[in-house]
Amino acid sequence: WLLGTPYVEMSVGALSLRVHVRSFFQANRFLYEALARRVVDLLPGAGRALDLYAGVGLFALPLAARDGGEVLAVERAPTAVRDARANARRHGLDGLADHTSEAADFTAPIASGTFRTAGMIVAPCSIRTLSAVSCCRNSNLLERAADVTLKERRPLVVAPRETPLSTIHLRNLLRLAEAGAVALSLEEHCRLEGSEL
Repeated sequence: WLLGTPYVEMSVGALSLRVHVRSFFQANRFLYEALARRVVDLLPGAGRALDLYAGVGLFALPLAARDGGEVLAVERAPTAVRDARANARRHGLDGLADHTSEAADFTAPIASGTFRTAGMIVAPCSIRTLSAVSCCRNSNLLERAADVTLKERRPLVVAPRETPLSTIHLRNLLRLAEAGAVALSLEEHCRLEGSEL
């Protein structure tokens, strides 16, 4: 930024989110609100949810505001973590769980099926992560938590970020869908939102 504040304000439903210029945020204005609504609709209303790559709280905050359930937001970018905390405080949601784990820490609570959640979100989901989860690779905590979510038959939502998808990508998505995951197409939501204007 050259002049002024290093933040922009984005609205998601009734929530207003502060986003630092160095924080990741879905910049497509036709996409992010529809995607957030869809994720909230897909996860059950009670219990604990995991939001991996949580960013500034695009999914975690609407989920927490919906029913007061526990939402665990995992993010490693310091500016995004500060934004998420500020956004939670702004909307009276600052009682959200606050716990960090290293990617290699397989003793973290979310690595076990005994850690009850209502579901898990991986958005955006890289093709590498999608492939790892579909093959039960479990080489880091994110992959393990997603595997546990499927093993325990809890909702898993993945939003692949790359397009176009190759045959191998589609096979991995099919494998996840057969295991019970829901795949959201980021481009589909953008197209649907654009056509409603």
